[in-house]
Amino acid sequence: TFSISNLLNDCGDIRERILLESIPSGQQYLTAFIEAMRGNFTMEMTYQSFNRTEPSTYTIEPYCIKFFKQRWYVVAYSELAEETRTYAFDRIQSIKVNESHFKLPNDFDAGTYFVNSFGIIIEKDKKPEKVTINVYNEQEKYLDKLPLHPSQQRVAKEGDHYVYNYFVVPTFDFKQAILSYGSCLEVVTPKWFADWIADDVEAMHEFYSKR
Repeated sequence: TFSISNLLNDCGDIRERILLESIPSGQQYLTAFIEAMRGNFTMEMTYQSFNRTEPSTYTIEPYCIKFFKQRWYVVAYSELAEETRTYAFDRIQSIKVNESHFKLPNDFDAGTYFVNSFGIIIEKDKKPEKVTINVYNEQEKYLDKLPLHPSQQRVAKEGDHYVYNYFVVPTFDFKQAILSYGSCLEVVTPKWFADWIADDVEAMHEFYSKR
């Protein structure tokens, strides 16, 4: 089976000529999470959330792990919050595998958990909807090679642009991905999502108009 890590290990004499993006701290916990998931062991985690001033320690049940934009995340049931949440490795202060077991829910499937989402944000109270985007300046060549989302479909060519459809929950990280393309991408529908992006563009314009 082809393995990038094995291939890189065989390139010792030219390893310094193969440049990879750095991963923030936290990947040292990967082994512990894999061990816990293999045996369905609970874990004791001390976690520093960005929206709290002090770290919290509680028990989690690790369901799956995901790598996204240079960061590792774990989807886990929190016994403290009594719900499933996504945690970033780089905000973990300590983690320990317990001896107690948990039962993985029968209806949990790692492959479909994020299917209607972009990135790692899950908004359980929102349903996926069709997002239509106009693509300019030949950016369709890049989108066709590296789709924004698995649901991406190129549906038409209209004048100087192409039209793409997505079926996704329009979350903050999806908005940020679209904004990263600047004026090359234009959200057409849904209107509320287009307005949300327009608000960000207007705020940025105000920043730079003061220069």
